[in-house]
Amino acid sequence: MRALRLLLVPAVLFSAAGCDYTGDWLFAGKVDGLPGIDHLGNIEPFDVNDAVDVENGVIMGEIGPTGTAERGGVTFTFDGTGDHVCVWVDPELVYWNQSVSSRQPVPKWSWPDNVFDDGDLDLEVGFAAYYNGTAATEDEGGQIGDFRIRYEDALEQEITVGLNECVIPSQVNDAGGHSGRGSPEKCTIFNTQPGVRYVVVMETWSTPLDDDRLGYGVLLTNGDCRELSNSVPVGNDECMIMGEAIDPSTGGPFAFSEGFEEQYCNPTASMADYCRNEYSRIETGDLDCGAERCFCGDPETSPTDL
Repeated sequence: MRALRLLLVPAVLFSAAGCDYTGDWLFAGKVDGLPGIDHLGNIEPFDVNDAVDVENGVIMGEIGPTGTAERGGVTFTFDGTGDHVCVWVDPELVYWNQSVSSRQPVPKWSWPDNVFDDGDLDLEVGFAAYYNGTAATEDEGGQIGDFRIRYEDALEQEITVGLNECVIPSQVNDAGGHSGRGSPEKCTIFNTQPGVRYVVVMETWSTPLDDDRLGYGVLLTNGDCRELSNSVPVGNDECMIMGEAIDPSTGGPFAFSEGFEEQYCNPTASMADYCRNEYSRIETGDLDCGAERCFCGDPETSPTDL
């Protein structure tokens, strides 16, 4: 048995050495008509006084997988104004952790989420001079980069200096805004340098499992993000940008998706009520999840006692 092992090891090593392994097969394939890396160009921050300004100024788009192990995402640039600038992005759609407590169930979350319709974009912002990626063009696919400067010190140790300007209050580091699956991400770039170009990177962390089309809405506004929240008091970040779940057949939001978001961010509403109503429509034949978008999970796989 030992002799057999000795013979197999060189064969395995030879096989691995002769294989051009990229790992691409582990990642979702490209979606027809959708880029894996997209550059929106240079955008000018605008003033927000009310919800109408948000609706008029939000930029909606879609991004798909790169089809390889290469990172994908959306980028754009803006020029510093000399004041604060807020970047606010909302990826499709919403996601919640279900309550599994038998003693104190959380009524708002006492129904499983549909885990197949959510995606995530991770946000970073920094000076264009420090960005090591390249913008996608019509001829070139571009490359998603970051704002980390890497060098070797006198002891030949690799040193990394993070120069990302996007820091959210709950994560004071250079990791950027990483609020979680399906959750809005925002950050204030304080005291931007007048006329100096900045790059915004929204890296695709995940795309929805049902179609690999990740819809998103993004705002670039003058002032602190807190000023934006005060100007449009929605009570929940999820309600700042509505309708980012884009139906490719119409170009608008999926049917009922905005009502679903409104229910999610209503502090007094229950997702269980919404989902029970959706489930009853499925049972009566008024809703076909194979042909239309369903937003709640399968109660048969739920660990919660409903």
